[in-house]
Amino acid sequence: MLEVLAPTMIDYAPPELAAEMVPLLLSGREQWCQGFSEPGSGSDLASLTTRATPHGDQWVINGQKVWTSFAQYSHRCILLTRTGDGHDGITAFFIDMDTPGIDVRPLRTMHGVDEFCEVYFDDVVVDGSRMLGQPGDGWQLAMDLLPYERSTCFWQRIAYLYARFDALIAEVKRQGAAVDNDLGAVYLALHTLRSRSRATQHRLADGGRLGPDTSIDKVLLASAEQLLYDTTRDLLPGRIELDDAEWRAEYLYSRAATIYGGTAEIQRNIIARRLLDLPKE
Repeated sequence: MLEVLAPTMIDYAPPELAAEMVPLLLSGREQWCQGFSEPGSGSDLASLTTRATPHGDQWVINGQKVWTSFAQYSHRCILLTRTGDGHDGITAFFIDMDTPGIDVRPLRTMHGVDEFCEVYFDDVVVDGSRMLGQPGDGWQLAMDLLPYERSTCFWQRIAYLYARFDALIAEVKRQGAAVDNDLGAVYLALHTLRSRSRATQHRLADGGRLGPDTSIDKVLLASAEQLLYDTTRDLLPGRIELDDAEWRAEYLYSRAATIYGGTAEIQRNIIARRLLDLPKE
């Protein structure tokens, strides 16, 4: 969340709110979450239905979010709501998670971790000073935020996948097997991802803005992660199926790599339409 939400707050929050809140996140004194996906609108954010209704200088929010990572531990939430029709009717708020009317319900995933949550908003009152940007700026905020989610926060994930790749090689060698072409394919996928991500980090460090091109980073990450764990399943027979240990949990988690942060289908559509200028089918 540091790489994703801190830039968003700096760009969209009132300066005095950003000056107060961002240091709390950067110092580790607080954890934040983002309320984007809903039961009927995951990768299709434009169809969200959680509504914010004006009430004097305040807004009253009702609706439901899902797949909200670590909401049960979070102090604040950057929340997308509907205040009108279409893309221009989406507005973002910065919500305190202990506000009356917020109900957080963790979801146990198939790899045994309560990482995601459902979050319900029942007549939640938020002050107008907590709006991020202006009414209707929520869609643009999301478009500015998602490239960070699909790029900068992957850097540490890539490092972790390299570490697990080294662990796989070590286990294969302990079994007396040769390092074969399958492992070579995993290395090439990881190295391609790392090279692409490195270029993205340097572009950002040089003052460039991230955009739809980060969908390439996301597709490469999902492909490399799933290839690594599919290869683990093939080269360590029975390890994932029979051992209730680290490899199994990570293999199960890797199934979500083509879903979290925007599905692979959505990312490929973005690449086709916004980068390659291909027509709709």
